[in-house]
Amino acid sequence: LLERILFCILTYRFCSTEKRLLVTLELLEVLDPMRTKIHTILPLLVRESDVHERLSVLTKFLEAGYKDVHYLNYGIVRSLLLQPLFEIDGGSTTDLSKADTEQLSRVIDRLLDHNVPEDIAHKLMDSVTARESHLNGRLKKRTASKNQSEPVNDALFLDLLTKHVSAKNVDEVHELLRTKGLQNISRQIFESVLQLYLDTADWNTLMELIQWVLAF
Repeated sequence: LLERILFCILTYRFCSTEKRLLVTLELLEVLDPMRTKIHTILPLLVRESDVHERLSVLTKFLEAGYKDVHYLNYGIVRSLLLQPLFEIDGGSTTDLSKADTEQLSRVIDRLLDHNVPEDIAHKLMDSVTARESHLNGRLKKRTASKNQSEPVNDALFLDLLTKHVSAKNVDEVHELLRTKGLQNISRQIFESVLQLYLDTADWNTLMELIQWVLAF
C-alpha cells in the first residue's frame, strides 16, 4: 500500500515539488531504511525545468542519507544536472564533451555552491567522465592541481582524521584518505576508520577503501 502511495505521489501532476519531495522522503523512511532506492529521485528531477531546483531536490536526498549516486542513470545525470550547469558559462561551446579543465572545475564548484558534498560532486562527474576518457583526464588534472595547491601536513591530517572519525563523518574521512593516503595512520586509528566505514559507508565507498588497502 505504501509503495502504491509513493508511486501516486511521484506521478501526480497537480502537486508542488516541495510537497511531493516532503511526502516522498517520509514514505522512504519506512520503505527504504537502508537507502538503496536512490532512483526514486528521477521522477522528481525530470519534473523540474530549472537546474537549481533539481539540485535542491538532490541535496534533500543527500541529506536524507542517499549517497550512492553512482547508481543514477548516466544520461539523466548528464542531461538534467551537469549539462545545464555547464551551459551557464555561455562560452564558445555548450557541449560538455568539449569542456576544458577550467570549465569542468566550474561545474564542480557550482555543485558545491548548492551544498553538494565534494566527494558526491566528484562521483556525479565520474558517472559521466568515466564514459568519456578525454573528460576524465581533464577532471584528474583539476584534482591533482587542487591537491598540490592545498597541502595538508601530517600532523594536521591526523588531527582532522581523528576528529572526523569521532564525529562519524565518513565522507570527510574518505576525502582525507583520498588526498593523503594510508601511510601515516597507526593501526589503532585505522581500526577506528574501518569500523566507521563498516557502520556508515555505502558499498562503493567501502570498496574504494579496500582497494586503497590492497594497493598500500
